[in-house]
Amino acid sequence: MRYVAARRNIYTWLFTFCLLTGTPANGFILLCLWGMATAAVHIFRALQIRYTFQNKSA
Repeated sequence: MRYVAARRNIYTWLFTFCLLTGTPANGFILLCLWGMATAAVHIFRALQIRYTFQNKSA
């Protein structure tokens, strides 16, 4: 997931596509949803890694 989420190009391509189709407002909403989804995945992975290392050191 990080390889896709870390690239800023996805925001550019998604918004460009929405501009070309005449729906920039929907494009902005999609950008926000993509950002929230990738943030949720990163938070989940960070917690997963934290608990894995916490249990190994105990």
